[in-house]
Amino acid sequence: MVNRLKGAMGEIVHPDQTCGVPGRRVADSLALIRDRIQYITNRNIRAALVGVRQGCPLSPSLFVLVIELLTEYIRKNPNIKGTPTPGDAKKEVKCTLYMDNITLFCTDGKSVQSLLEACKGFGKASGPKINANKSQVKLFGCWDLCNKPLPFPIEAGLVKILDIWFGGPGAVAKSWDERLAKVKQKLGFWSLRHLSIEGKALVLRNDALPVLQYVTQAWPLLANIAGAVNSMVFHCVWHSKMDRVKRTVMHKEHRKGGKAVPDIPTILRAFCVWLRPNNPDEQERGPLILQGLPLLPAPSMEKTGLG
Repeated sequence: MVNRLKGAMGEIVHPDQTCGVPGRRVADSLALIRDRIQYITNRNIRAALVGVRQGCPLSPSLFVLVIELLTEYIRKNPNIKGTPTPGDAKKEVKCTLYMDNITLFCTDGKSVQSLLEACKGFGKASGPKINANKSQVKLFGCWDLCNKPLPFPIEAGLVKILDIWFGGPGAVAKSWDERLAKVKQKLGFWSLRHLSIEGKALVLRNDALPVLQYVTQAWPLLANIAGAVNSMVFHCVWHSKMDRVKRTVMHKEHRKGGKAVPDIPTILRAFCVWLRPNNPDEQERGPLILQGLPLLPAPSMEKTGLG
């Protein structure tokens, strides 16, 4: 039944929901949040708000179908004004979801009140309620909340959505710094096991790489971060700041005289290219906004095996 339901999910559930629908991924939500915030900031839109968030194989699909009733009401409610889409002001983005993690975009106080009423009505009908302890509000520009206080704390700095930081110039660095610290901690635990070089290469590929890959779904690899990643990789390999063999040799496969140590920066850059929107629904929302980021050049997809 789960497989049969999956075949129809894409036609029933709006592209705002990226969980539980074949062909959609959390990267779609992360990219939309990143680009929406940067668009709001660059264009100096009068006001915008981001509100976040909430906490059997059939369960995810059923929940996605039920929450779709709420999000469809929000999308069609004329009293709730979302943020405009670059290149087409008539298209508004009001929300993006990953399972029960909902990010909402509004541009005036009346929209916020209408949104809260919609969520309250949905809660009465179905049971789920907004968890105020896990929800935040981020304000951009000048706001008039109609003298009605919000039931959530207003975040003055950066805001964390789906475990990635957004909302200001320090978001990229903070997101990467947290992930690098997590990888460093993981590699520190593995260093106690006295692994062979082949074993370390396996740890780097299967334990460290996925942690870094997640952040590239929102923020691409910066040039300065790539150097830090490489240093961390080869410190793990040699337990020293001195390399005993050229890194280019270490990256080669065993049959070519190397040790198959993963070239993580190259893999991450290729992953960024692979994540470019290939879903027509996502392409309609507008172009990606990545100005001002000192990116490394993307490698050939054929060379990395992600094509």
